[in-house]
Amino acid sequence: NVARVDANGLVTAVGQGTATLTATVGAFNSTNSVTLTVNPVVPNLVHEYKFNETSGTTAADSKGSANGTVNGDAAFSGAGQIVLSGNQGSSVTLPPGILAGFDDVTIETWVTFPGAINHFANLFAFGNTDTTPLDPNQNFGFNYITFSPNAGGTTSQANFGQGVPGFSGERDAVMTGVLDNQSNVHIVVIFHPSAGYEAFYTNGVLAASNSMFNVLIDPVALVGPAFTNHSILTYQLANDPLNYGLGPDPLNYIGQSLYVNDSGLLANIDEFRIYNGPLTPAQIAADYALGSNQLLGTSTSVSLSASISGGNIVLKWPTTSAL
Repeated sequence: NVARVDANGLVTAVGQGTATLTATVGAFNSTNSVTLTVNPVVPNLVHEYKFNETSGTTAADSKGSANGTVNGDAAFSGAGQIVLSGNQGSSVTLPPGILAGFDDVTIETWVTFPGAINHFANLFAFGNTDTTPLDPNQNFGFNYITFSPNAGGTTSQANFGQGVPGFSGERDAVMTGVLDNQSNVHIVVIFHPSAGYEAFYTNGVLAASNSMFNVLIDPVALVGPAFTNHSILTYQLANDPLNYGLGPDPLNYIGQSLYVNDSGLLANIDEFRIYNGPLTPAQIAADYALGSNQLLGTSTSVSLSASISGGNIVLKWPTTSAL
Protein backbone atom coordinates (compact mmCIF):
# COMPACT_ATOMS: atom_id res chain seq x y z
CA ASN A 1 0.00 0.00 0.00
CA VAL A 2 2.98 2.33 0.40
CA ALA A 3 5.65 1.27 -2.10
CA ARG A 4 6.40 -1.41 -4.65
CA VAL A 5 9.69 -2.80 -5.90
CA ASP A 6 10.09 -3.97 -9.49
CA ALA A 7 12.29 -6.76 -10.85
CA ASN A 8 15.20 -4.34 -11.20
CA GLY A 9 14.99 -3.18 -7.60
CA LEU A 10 13.46 0.22 -8.39
CA VAL A 11 11.28 1.41 -5.54
CA THR A 12 8.17 3.39 -6.53
CA ALA A 13 5.89 5.18 -4.08
CA VAL A 14 2.28 3.97 -4.29
CA GLY A 15 0.55 5.65 -1.38
CA GLN A 16 1.12 7.72 1.72
CA GLY A 17 2.50 5.90 4.75
CA THR A 18 5.56 4.09 6.10
CA ALA A 19 7.07 0.78 4.98
CA THR A 20 10.14 -1.24 5.90
CA LEU A 21 12.41 -2.45 3.11
CA THR A 22 14.98 -5.23 3.20
CA ALA A 23 17.27 -6.35 0.39
CA THR A 24 18.29 -9.72 -1.02
CA VAL A 25 21.10 -10.25 -3.54
CA GLY A 26 21.42 -13.88 -4.56
CA ALA A 27 21.93 -15.85 -1.37
CA PHE A 28 22.78 -12.77 0.68
CA ASN A 29 20.15 -11.16 2.87
CA SER A 30 20.49 -7.79 4.50
CA THR A 31 20.95 -7.80 8.23
CA ASN A 32 19.40 -4.36 8.60
CA SER A 33 16.43 -2.56 7.08
CA VAL A 34 15.45 0.82 5.71
CA THR A 35 12.32 2.65 6.76
CA LEU A 36 10.69 4.51 3.91
CA THR A 37 8.15 7.27 4.55
CA VAL A 38 6.02 8.43 1.65
CA ASN A 39 4.56 11.92 1.86
CA PRO A 40 2.01 13.28 -0.60
CA VAL A 41 3.08 15.73 -3.28
CA VAL A 42 0.55 18.57 -3.23
CA PRO A 43 0.32 20.48 -6.53
CA ASN A 44 -0.16 24.20 -6.15
CA LEU A 45 -1.55 26.44 -8.88
CA VAL A 46 1.23 29.00 -9.30
CA HIS A 47 0.37 30.68 -12.62
CA GLU A 48 -3.00 31.19 -14.32
CA TYR A 49 -3.76 33.03 -17.56
CA LYS A 50 -7.47 33.70 -18.18
CA PHE A 51 -6.99 35.96 -21.23
CA ASN A 52 -9.78 38.30 -20.13
CA GLU A 53 -8.06 41.32 -21.68
CA THR A 54 -9.77 43.06 -24.58
CA SER A 55 -6.68 44.66 -26.12
CA GLY A 56 -2.96 45.27 -25.58
CA THR A 57 0.00 42.93 -25.52
CA THR A 58 0.05 41.82 -21.87
CA ALA A 59 -1.50 38.51 -20.79
CA ALA A 60 -2.01 38.88 -17.05
CA ASP A 61 -1.04 36.14 -14.61
CA SER A 62 -4.04 36.15 -12.28
CA LYS A 63 -2.37 33.82 -9.78
CA GLY A 64 1.25 35.01 -9.74
CA SER A 65 3.24 37.85 -11.22
CA ALA A 66 4.61 36.22 -14.39
CA ASN A 67 2.69 38.24 -16.98
CA GLY A 68 3.02 37.11 -20.59
CA THR A 69 3.69 39.11 -23.75
CA VAL A 70 1.46 38.69 -26.81
CA ASN A 71 3.45 38.34 -30.06
CA GLY A 72 2.79 38.69 -33.77
CA ASP A 73 -0.83 38.64 -34.87
CA ALA A 74 -2.05 36.85 -31.74
CA ALA A 75 -4.93 38.78 -30.18
CA PHE A 76 -7.45 38.67 -27.36
CA SER A 77 -10.95 37.72 -28.46
CA GLY A 78 -12.70 39.86 -25.85
CA ALA A 79 -14.47 36.69 -24.68
CA GLY A 80 -11.73 35.26 -22.45
CA GLN A 81 -9.57 33.69 -25.15
CA ILE A 82 -6.25 34.29 -26.85
CA VAL A 83 -6.54 33.67 -30.60
CA LEU A 84 -3.47 32.27 -32.36
CA SER A 85 -3.52 32.43 -36.16
CA GLY A 86 -1.24 29.53 -37.05
CA ASN A 87 1.42 31.89 -38.41
CA GLN A 88 4.92 31.69 -37.02
CA GLY A 89 5.35 34.17 -34.16
CA SER A 90 1.64 34.22 -33.28
CA SER A 91 2.17 33.28 -29.64
CA VAL A 92 2.52 34.35 -26.02
CA THR A 93 5.95 34.60 -24.40
CA LEU A 94 6.13 33.82 -20.69
CA PRO A 95 8.97 35.14 -18.47
CA PRO A 96 12.33 33.36 -18.25
CA GLY A 97 12.68 30.92 -15.38
CA ILE A 98 8.95 30.43 -14.91
CA LEU A 99 9.54 26.73 -14.15
CA ALA A 100 12.97 27.12 -12.51
CA GLY A 101 13.21 24.94 -9.42
CA PHE A 102 10.14 22.82 -10.25
CA ASP A 103 10.80 19.11 -9.65
CA ASP A 104 7.46 18.23 -11.27
CA VAL A 105 5.04 20.30 -13.31
CA THR A 106 1.48 20.11 -14.65
CA ILE A 107 0.19 22.23 -17.53
CA GLU A 108 -3.60 22.50 -17.81
CA THR A 109 -5.55 24.32 -20.50
CA TRP A 110 -8.79 24.47 -22.48
CA VAL A 111 -8.30 24.85 -26.23
CA THR A 112 -10.35 24.99 -29.41
CA PHE A 113 -8.58 23.96 -32.61
CA PRO A 114 -10.79 25.51 -35.31
CA GLY A 115 -9.17 23.76 -38.26
CA ALA A 116 -6.24 21.65 -39.36
CA ILE A 117 -3.31 21.98 -36.95
CA ASN A 118 0.09 22.57 -38.51
CA HIS A 119 2.30 19.53 -38.07
CA PHE A 120 4.61 19.78 -35.03
CA ALA A 121 3.13 23.10 -33.90
CA ASN A 122 3.48 23.36 -30.12
CA LEU A 123 0.72 24.17 -27.68
CA PHE A 124 3.50 25.15 -25.27
CA ALA A 125 7.28 24.93 -25.11
CA PHE A 126 9.49 25.55 -22.07
CA GLY A 127 13.27 25.23 -22.24
CA ASN A 128 16.33 26.31 -24.17
CA THR A 129 17.54 26.75 -27.73
CA ASP A 130 21.01 26.13 -29.16
CA THR A 131 21.80 29.54 -30.57
CA THR A 132 25.23 31.04 -29.99
CA PRO A 133 27.65 30.21 -28.49
CA LEU A 134 26.80 26.57 -29.26
CA ASP A 135 26.10 26.72 -32.98
CA PRO A 136 24.80 29.92 -34.60
CA ASN A 137 23.87 27.99 -37.74
CA GLN A 138 21.43 25.70 -35.98
CA ASN A 139 18.19 26.51 -34.19
CA PHE A 140 17.24 23.27 -32.52
CA GLY A 141 15.69 23.30 -29.07
CA PHE A 142 17.38 21.47 -26.24
CA ASN A 143 16.33 20.45 -22.73
CA TYR A 144 12.64 21.18 -23.04
CA ILE A 145 9.10 20.10 -22.31
CA THR A 146 6.50 20.60 -25.03
CA PHE A 147 3.11 19.38 -26.24
CA SER A 148 2.28 18.75 -29.91
CA PRO A 149 -1.45 18.36 -30.68
CA ASN A 150 -0.53 17.15 -34.19
CA ALA A 151 2.88 15.50 -34.43
CA GLY A 152 3.33 14.74 -38.10
CA GLY A 153 -0.32 14.05 -38.92
CA THR A 154 -0.81 10.81 -36.98
CA THR A 155 -0.20 11.40 -33.27
CA SER A 156 -0.48 13.86 -30.40
CA GLN A 157 2.30 13.80 -27.85
CA ALA A 158 3.93 15.25 -24.76
CA ASN A 159 7.69 15.60 -25.19
CA PHE A 160 10.69 15.84 -22.90
CA GLY A 161 13.81 16.54 -24.96
CA GLN A 162 17.27 16.17 -23.46
CA GLY A 163 20.59 17.18 -24.97
CA VAL A 164 21.38 18.91 -28.28
CA PRO A 165 19.43 18.68 -30.42
CA GLY A 166 16.66 17.83 -28.00
CA PHE A 167 14.72 15.58 -30.34
CA SER A 168 17.60 13.08 -30.45
CA GLY A 169 17.07 12.45 -26.75
CA GLU A 170 13.30 12.85 -26.53
CA ARG A 171 11.12 10.77 -24.26
CA ASP A 172 7.51 11.11 -25.44
CA ALA A 173 4.03 10.14 -24.28
CA VAL A 174 2.26 9.40 -27.58
CA MET A 175 -1.44 9.09 -28.42
CA THR A 176 -2.59 7.78 -31.79
CA GLY A 177 -4.73 10.48 -33.38
CA VAL A 178 -4.61 14.27 -33.61
CA LEU A 179 -6.70 17.08 -32.10
CA ASP A 180 -7.60 18.93 -35.30
CA ASN A 181 -11.08 20.50 -35.49
CA GLN A 182 -11.90 19.83 -31.84
CA SER A 183 -13.66 22.38 -29.65
CA ASN A 184 -13.05 23.22 -25.99
CA VAL A 185 -10.62 20.35 -25.43
CA HIS A 186 -9.43 20.01 -21.84
CA ILE A 187 -5.73 19.14 -22.00
CA VAL A 188 -3.62 18.28 -18.96
CA VAL A 189 0.08 17.44 -19.39
CA ILE A 190 2.09 16.08 -16.46
CA PHE A 191 5.87 15.81 -16.23
CA HIS A 192 6.51 13.85 -13.03
CA PRO A 193 10.12 12.59 -12.99
CA SER A 194 9.93 12.14 -9.21
CA ALA A 195 7.67 9.18 -9.97
CA GLY A 196 9.36 8.38 -13.29
CA TYR A 197 6.60 9.18 -15.78
CA GLU A 198 5.07 11.77 -18.08
CA ALA A 199 1.45 11.70 -19.23
CA PHE A 200 -1.33 13.71 -20.77
CA TYR A 201 -5.10 13.68 -20.44
CA THR A 202 -7.80 14.90 -22.81
CA ASN A 203 -11.27 15.70 -21.50
CA GLY A 204 -10.55 14.13 -18.12
CA VAL A 205 -9.29 10.79 -19.49
CA LEU A 206 -5.72 9.50 -19.68
CA ALA A 207 -4.64 9.65 -23.33
CA ALA A 208 -0.99 8.57 -23.14
CA SER A 209 1.86 8.01 -20.70
CA ASN A 210 5.49 7.00 -20.78
CA SER A 211 8.36 6.42 -18.42
CA MET A 212 10.47 9.50 -17.82
CA PHE A 213 14.01 10.10 -16.68
CA ASN A 214 14.42 10.25 -12.93
CA VAL A 215 17.19 10.35 -10.39
CA LEU A 216 17.47 6.60 -10.01
CA ILE A 217 17.35 5.45 -13.64
CA ASP A 218 18.72 8.32 -15.72
CA PRO A 219 22.41 8.02 -16.67
CA VAL A 220 22.61 11.81 -16.43
CA ALA A 221 22.34 11.34 -12.69
CA LEU A 222 25.83 9.89 -12.83
CA VAL A 223 27.20 13.22 -14.07
CA GLY A 224 28.06 15.45 -11.10
CA PRO A 225 27.13 17.40 -9.13
CA ALA A 226 24.64 15.32 -7.16
CA PHE A 227 20.97 15.97 -7.68
CA THR A 228 20.54 16.67 -3.95
CA ASN A 229 16.94 15.44 -3.97
CA HIS A 230 15.91 17.37 -7.08
CA SER A 231 14.55 15.89 -10.27
CA ILE A 232 15.92 15.94 -13.81
CA LEU A 233 13.70 18.94 -14.63
CA THR A 234 15.60 21.22 -12.27
CA TYR A 235 19.00 19.72 -12.99
CA GLN A 236 21.72 22.07 -14.23
CA LEU A 237 25.38 21.19 -14.58
CA ALA A 238 27.51 24.11 -13.49
CA ASN A 239 29.29 25.97 -16.30
CA ASP A 240 27.76 23.71 -18.93
CA PRO A 241 25.46 25.57 -21.36
CA LEU A 242 23.85 22.30 -22.42
CA ASN A 243 22.62 21.44 -18.91
CA TYR A 244 20.60 18.23 -18.86
CA GLY A 245 17.28 19.35 -17.51
CA LEU A 246 15.26 22.52 -17.92
CA GLY A 247 17.66 24.39 -15.68
CA PRO A 248 16.80 28.11 -15.86
CA ASP A 249 14.35 27.55 -18.82
CA PRO A 250 15.07 30.92 -20.45
CA LEU A 251 12.55 30.49 -23.31
CA ASN A 252 8.89 29.81 -22.61
CA TYR A 253 6.05 30.00 -25.09
CA ILE A 254 2.36 29.35 -25.52
CA GLY A 255 1.73 28.48 -29.17
CA GLN A 256 5.33 28.47 -30.39
CA SER A 257 8.04 25.86 -30.80
CA LEU A 258 11.69 26.09 -29.79
CA TYR A 259 12.54 24.84 -33.29
CA VAL A 260 12.45 27.90 -35.53
CA ASN A 261 11.35 25.96 -38.61
CA ASP A 262 8.22 24.58 -36.93
CA SER A 263 4.91 26.17 -37.92
CA GLY A 264 2.74 28.24 -35.62
CA LEU A 265 -0.35 26.96 -33.81
CA LEU A 266 -3.90 27.58 -34.98
CA ALA A 267 -5.87 27.68 -31.74
CA ASN A 268 -8.16 29.63 -29.45
CA ILE A 269 -6.97 29.14 -25.88
CA ASP A 270 -9.49 29.72 -23.11
CA GLU A 271 -7.33 29.34 -20.00
CA PHE A 272 -3.76 28.23 -19.27
CA ARG A 273 -2.62 26.99 -15.84
CA ILE A 274 0.76 25.94 -14.43
CA TYR A 275 1.06 23.81 -11.26
CA ASN A 276 4.27 23.03 -9.40
CA GLY A 277 3.39 19.37 -9.01
CA PRO A 278 1.35 16.53 -10.53
CA LEU A 279 -2.44 16.68 -10.57
CA THR A 280 -4.12 13.40 -9.66
CA PRO A 281 -6.55 11.61 -12.00
CA ALA A 282 -9.41 12.55 -9.65
CA GLN A 283 -8.41 16.23 -9.70
CA ILE A 284 -8.18 16.16 -13.50
CA ALA A 285 -11.62 14.57 -13.82
CA ALA A 286 -13.07 17.17 -11.45
CA ASP A 287 -11.48 20.04 -13.38
CA TYR A 288 -12.93 18.68 -16.61
CA ALA A 289 -16.39 18.47 -15.03
CA LEU A 290 -16.12 22.04 -13.74
CA GLY A 291 -14.82 23.52 -16.97
CA SER A 292 -12.54 26.50 -17.46
CA ASN A 293 -12.38 29.44 -15.05
CA GLN A 294 -13.59 27.28 -12.15
CA LEU A 295 -11.10 26.24 -9.49
CA LEU A 296 -11.35 23.24 -7.22
CA GLY A 297 -12.17 24.20 -3.67
CA THR A 298 -10.11 23.39 -0.62
CA SER A 299 -12.88 23.01 1.95
CA THR A 300 -13.75 19.49 3.05
CA SER A 301 -16.95 20.72 4.69
CA VAL A 302 -19.50 21.69 2.05
CA SER A 303 -23.14 22.63 2.68
CA LEU A 304 -25.68 21.25 0.22
CA SER A 305 -29.03 22.84 -0.45
CA ALA A 306 -32.00 20.66 -1.40
CA SER A 307 -35.20 21.53 -3.21
CA ILE A 308 -37.99 19.81 -5.13
CA SER A 309 -38.53 20.66 -8.78
CA GLY A 310 -40.77 18.84 -11.22
CA GLY A 311 -40.82 15.66 -9.20
CA ASN A 312 -37.04 15.69 -8.70
CA ILE A 313 -34.92 16.40 -5.66
CA VAL A 314 -32.26 18.93 -6.66
CA LEU A 315 -29.03 19.11 -4.66
CA LYS A 316 -26.77 22.13 -5.13
CA TRP A 317 -23.39 23.18 -3.83
CA PRO A 318 -20.98 25.98 -4.82
CA THR A 319 -18.56 25.07 -7.61
CA THR A 320 -15.80 26.81 -5.66
CA SER A 321 -16.14 24.05 -3.08
CA ALA A 322 -15.91 21.19 -5.55
CA LEU A 323 -13.45 18.45 -4.62
